[in-house]
Amino acid sequence: MSDAHAFLLDKILGLVRDYPIRSVLDYGCGTGALMKQAGEKARRSLALTGIDYFASYEEKERPVSDAKHTFIDRGGEGFAAFLATAPKYDLVVSTFALHHYRNPVKELQGLEEMLHPGGLLFVADMNFDNGNDARRAKNLTSYVGEMFAAFRGKYHRHHYAREEALDLFRALDVKVLESADFEVPNPPEGMEVEARGTLQHLEHMEKMLPEFPTPLIADFFRMAIDYEKKAVPDCKIDYSANFFIIAKKRC
Repeated sequence: MSDAHAFLLDKILGLVRDYPIRSVLDYGCGTGALMKQAGEKARRSLALTGIDYFASYEEKERPVSDAKHTFIDRGGEGFAAFLATAPKYDLVVSTFALHHYRNPVKELQGLEEMLHPGGLLFVADMNFDNGNDARRAKNLTSYVGEMFAAFRGKYHRHHYAREEALDLFRALDVKVLESADFEVPNPPEGMEVEARGTLQHLEHMEKMLPEFPTPLIADFFRMAIDYEKKAVPDCKIDYSANFFIIAKKRC
């Protein structure tokens, strides 16, 4: 994701340059790298806040609050208190998190609530694109994983096409300023790495098959996993297709 990271950083810095942005919330900030670099490279002082499920990260990767950055654990006890007293932000960023939202309209409306009137919402995610076999293999594996999670009671949507994501924005009181697909270079070795990661995930799913209470479900997923384990090494996995949306909250 390094090339995507550079693209997104450039877009964020452009927004900070072109709009009176003083405060930024990164919702789904991961290790906080994107927000920290934006703070270092911006030509003005920014109040920076990051939110994520930090318990899912290795301890050494979890960001730590300091004088310039505030990090809130989405799954911790402090999140409810944060929501009750949270300031409004000039810019809310959510990158590669939309497909994790179990209730995407509710999550996006929550992000809108955190914006000042006239504030900006910047969302980017992986695009559902079938332009080559590596992308088709990625999408097939994503759908198998989506169904697998749904039958375990942990459904969330996987990769949207940009038009689908824009449709979600109809539920918000915002004006879409810009939206576009973008691609990042993905050399063969990168697709090999993604393929190995996908195979590891399929093996993890395979180990959970005994949790299903009936062979009807387990046998279906065993068949799908077996097919994917054969297809992925040949097709590889391509995550180079992405999209972004920039919207402005109405005053």
